[in-house]
Amino acid sequence: MRAIFVNNRSGKPGFTLVEVMVVAPLVLMIISAIVVYMSILTGESLRVNTKNAMSVEVQEALNMIEIDASRSIQFLESTGSLSTPQGIDNNTAAFTSNGTGYKALILRSAATTKDYLNPERNLVYYANKPNPCGLPNSIERSRNNVLTTTLVYFTKTSGEKTSLWKRTILPTWNTSSPADTHTVCDRPWQQNSCAPDFTWPSGSRCVSKDQELVQNIKDFSITYYSDASSTTGESNPTPSMRTVEVKISTEKTVTGEAIGQKGEVNVTRENYASANLTTP
Repeated sequence: MRAIFVNNRSGKPGFTLVEVMVVAPLVLMIISAIVVYMSILTGESLRVNTKNAMSVEVQEALNMIEIDASRSIQFLESTGSLSTPQGIDNNTAAFTSNGTGYKALILRSAATTKDYLNPERNLVYYANKPNPCGLPNSIERSRNNVLTTTLVYFTKTSGEKTSLWKRTILPTWNTSSPADTHTVCDRPWQQNSCAPDFTWPSGSRCVSKDQELVQNIKDFSITYYSDASSTTGESNPTPSMRTVEVKISTEKTVTGEAIGQKGEVNVTRENYASANLTTP
């Protein structure tokens, strides 16, 4: 038989005050437990999503470093003085491999007509150094000096956050006719970049913004070796060193818990510096 609760005063179905007082705390306890459980699930979901995003960031940066380092000509200890505003101070100050308050991986590479991964790419040669440009892929052109570019992976701290950035630096060049000392046979694919928060003056050499690759950097470690078989690492490179090991670790606090990701790559460059390369 179905039970019916009856209000003693009105004769209508309902709960007595005693029953409500007994049931209400139980309902509150159940609701509280559900809220706590949902909070735990939400926090865990946020941490997992953030950790996955950090993992992707680190891996993509390491992939980019591997491509650039493997195709580089030299690992540099310093860029030397730069043209405004491409210095570490947004002026002319040089990047160094172990700078004050930052770390940098500095790669000297040959400029190309297309992306490094494009099979149709060619090197960018200077005109009249010593031969005229002539036809693309001609033997005469291939004996000319090659335009080089400098790629800098560096850490920069803003407030309490440190990020890993990439800056591209090219020397002055043109495609003018008649040719002068800066004239090249083809327009390079690479473009000069500068800090995105810097106000570029009219006529600035910068045509693109630095790339922010990884946020919440905890450590950016760079070790150089003479070759792939060497076990003796150095914190500063010499011109003959051909292998570099890069480690990235990140850390961020999410819902009160510190989470992070780590990754590393060991790269041996494929190219050697030669006499027909010119430094930016």
